[in-house]
Amino acid sequence: MKSRIVKESYAVLKNNKEKLLTFSFIYIVIFVTGLLLNRLIPFGFLLVTAFALVPFLLSFQIMVVKACKRQTLEFSDFNQNYRLYFTPRFNGCYRVINTFFKTFLFYCLMSIILFSVLFFAYRENIEEVLNASQSLNTYDAYNYLNEELYNIIPYFDYYEVILNGFVFLYFVLCLSKNVFSAYFSLDIPVVAMTASRINRMVFPKISKDYHAKMGSVIWPSLIVYLIVYGLCTYIGLGVMHFETFDTCVLALSLSVAGCFVFFPIYLIAGYKIYCLYRDLYRKALNDLMAKAYVDVTESKEELKEDQKKQIEDLLNQMKNEIEKFNENVKDEDERNKETSNDDNEDKKE
Repeated sequence: MKSRIVKESYAVLKNNKEKLLTFSFIYIVIFVTGLLLNRLIPFGFLLVTAFALVPFLLSFQIMVVKACKRQTLEFSDFNQNYRLYFTPRFNGCYRVINTFFKTFLFYCLMSIILFSVLFFAYRENIEEVLNASQSLNTYDAYNYLNEELYNIIPYFDYYEVILNGFVFLYFVLCLSKNVFSAYFSLDIPVVAMTASRINRMVFPKISKDYHAKMGSVIWPSLIVYLIVYGLCTYIGLGVMHFETFDTCVLALSLSVAGCFVFFPIYLIAGYKIYCLYRDLYRKALNDLMAKAYVDVTESKEELKEDQKKQIEDLLNQMKNEIEKFNENVKDEDERNKETSNDDNEDKKE
């Protein structure tokens, strides 16, 4: 199953490589722009993430779904789909604020652990420097402290840059858990809040299998990311003597840019894996609707007639959407079987 997903993902990319790689390149340029903007404007990267990276991620996912369904991709659609994120159907499906909050807590925790380890590792050196400086006059002590600390501080800079690299990976991991919410909303037009709730109900059940399958797809990009990030860290701090922030920008920019070929493959594989489990998402939605119907029935005396009618109409609409979804899934499965049969016949010839 893992190898099949890998082969199918690369096959989809091969059939649409010009447009998908162009979309990926544009996305990487936006990402790097956000990092550079953070140098000029406080929280600039957060603004770019909220108003560019996340909306264009949805647009990219829509392009990927079209590619997987063998539909024609147009460059104009990439920009048009950008606006869809700000509609109730998709706005909030990635839970960006929650993801940033988790990442911030992870950064704080890892910083405390890491710098505590560094402090105890270099405690004797620091105490030795402080004791030696006490026997000198103020001017000599200041110069002595600068000289000795200059030999210790670079280690802290290296660890801080490396920490930021892993914090970014953690951010991507947290964000990737919500990608299925967007795929589900594309299948059935539910609001983002409902899609996120259903994803939180279903994803923990499939997370182990998801990470195993996705790991077989993204391991080359992870190796590229770590190698490029490590080289940029060494060049930035050890050779060019950049500041810590500038080194982080350099390392993140080039390491992510080095993975731009793998980005479409990641989204394609994500959609392929979602298709394996969308029956679970549909069942979760059915259960949620059934619960809502029971709640409405039990509290019907407290509701006005127009309120009851609105809720019943909404539930009926959702049922119709699920029926359409099931029909679309059957049609898509039949097309995939026909396509696979045609491909097999072509290989035999």
